[in-house]
Amino acid sequence: MINIQNVMNLVKQMQNPQQMLQKMGIPQEYLNSPDNAMKYLLDSGRVNQSQIDQMNALYNQFKR
Repeated sequence: MINIQNVMNLVKQMQNPQQMLQKMGIPQEYLNSPDNAMKYLLDSGRVNQSQIDQMNALYNQFKR
């Protein structure tokens, strides 16, 4: 079952993506583009390519 409060919190975070990325511990110099942020997360081992592919697929679904 979906927790409405969690969904609302996620929507609020998505409205300010830089703040959300800063909370994830991504250094300021990587926040100038989504590609740089993803590269930092990949290079630091915090995510793998499969996770990024899943995120991109989800993003593309919402973008329609």
